[in-house]
Amino acid sequence: MRWFSWMVIGVLFGLMVFASLWTISSGRTQNQVDWIERFYLTKSAILERTAQQRRVVIVAGSNALFSFDSEQLSQTLGRPVVNFASAAGLGLRYLLERAKAQLKPGDVVLLPLEYIFYNDASVTDVTLPLHIYSHPVYLEYFPLVERASIVMHTPFQSMLESGTATEATMRNKLFESDSLNAHGDLRAEVVHQLYKDYHLSQHQYSMAYTEQFNSRSRQLLSDFVQWAHGRNIGVIAMPPAVQKHPGLQSKHAQQHKQTIRMFWEQQGIPFLVDHELLEFSKTNMFDTAYHLNERGRMLFMAKIQSLIASEIGAL
Repeated sequence: MRWFSWMVIGVLFGLMVFASLWTISSGRTQNQVDWIERFYLTKSAILERTAQQRRVVIVAGSNALFSFDSEQLSQTLGRPVVNFASAAGLGLRYLLERAKAQLKPGDVVLLPLEYIFYNDASVTDVTLPLHIYSHPVYLEYFPLVERASIVMHTPFQSMLESGTATEATMRNKLFESDSLNAHGDLRAEVVHQLYKDYHLSQHQYSMAYTEQFNSRSRQLLSDFVQWAHGRNIGVIAMPPAVQKHPGLQSKHAQQHKQTIRMFWEQQGIPFLVDHELLEFSKTNMFDTAYHLNERGRMLFMAKIQSLIASEIGAL
């Protein structure tokens, strides 16, 4: 039994050292994710400038950065549309909490959530731990147990290295400070030029699949709907833009899609369109199964613009 006691002491000591190192070294820029806070600050400034108006605010992962033409939608609706989308790897709780800090009575939230958000976890990949490591103030969004999980999922190497300049890769160029337009979308000309320069029509990537809707996601989304209703904030849900493939037509995928629609209907929230309407061919994609290219964005807007206008008019 003595060896077991020493093992437990060793593990606890290791965890304490790790947590102490995290506390001492946090706040360093992480090049892999530094664009996230930069984009959030830009988008928050846009929301501040429109704070006296009734706005439509898009909240999702990066699929919405590529799919929406918010300027065009603003003109159609006659009210500001701000794209507050960021990265799916931040997780559902973080996205919703960050949005709640900006929303005001009279706003309408548009939720084109990626499928991963319906099977949320406290940490889905390194995106959230690296982002929180750079900006520890946002730990306040999370309950204590999740804070510990985020800290412990921070790659150890990140604590030993300071932020340094990185190679000007395609993604670095895509997420530069001036890549966003005045509504928070990725600028169409940036997407178009990078698509050509990096020959992305030949790029291969993994497909996106539907996810089992878990209890954590249900609770987070239900709580958000109640919060919004209590503040006279409208909510509209819709599918994400995604690349079409046979796996999205399987029996399980159809069941998952139906479960998502039924959940929103039970919450009293309109679900804009069938999932299949926003599934696109490879020729309309940029660099992942959730990112549309310039042509894909135009097709997407042609499909949803009038539907959003009709739904907002009915709220």
